[in-house]
Amino acid sequence: MTATHSLPNLGTQQSPIAVERTHEANIEVSINWGSLVLSPKSDGYTPARKLSASPGKKSGHLGMDGERYVPVDLHWHFPAEHIVGKKKAAYPSEVHIVHVHRDDVAFALQGKLDWCRIVVVGVFIKAGREPYAPMTVAAENETKAVRVQRDAILPSELGATRYRGSLTTPPYSENVTFILLDTPMTATKAQLADQDLPKARALQACNRRFCLHGSVDVKN
Repeated sequence: MTATHSLPNLGTQQSPIAVERTHEANIEVSINWGSLVLSPKSDGYTPARKLSASPGKKSGHLGMDGERYVPVDLHWHFPAEHIVGKKKAAYPSEVHIVHVHRDDVAFALQGKLDWCRIVVVGVFIKAGREPYAPMTVAAENETKAVRVQRDAILPSELGATRYRGSLTTPPYSENVTFILLDTPMTATKAQLADQDLPKARALQACNRRFCLHGSVDVKN
């Protein structure tokens, strides 16, 4: 659970949003992990909707604006929280791979995500024949850590929208940069059938934010 304060931080950069206009730019984001080690976290649901995540290599990280962010968590929402482009309806699900600044990992391990500098990579999920590997890990393993390769977590096409936003759960702190990938992955209908929680938060006002569109770099 995320640590909460007595008063939620409800400002003008809340998430999620419907991304309707973007500006082409160098979004200065790179994925520097080739795999993630995933293990289910007890969240009161069977199967779990949340997995702890760590890079497959000690040096694995996400780079943004010259800073390093470490993967700590992977979870998903039903339906997708964001809407991007001309698609009016949300995808069935949206996966969030949560990265925190390398200097803030201690806070993250204490559940204090609202105290961290965060980058969330968002992956949309649509129904298909191929299962989504992290959901399989959650369904088939209670505590065992499983290494999952990057191409089973992220699409091969890495066009993305970058914008400044917030946590989508209390206290809604505005300490998050979202990187929403254009290309969805697939999950089976069975994986998408149980949609109890976590529910998606309602769309928030975009206000005066700029949404930048570009490509995520990959480094092995």
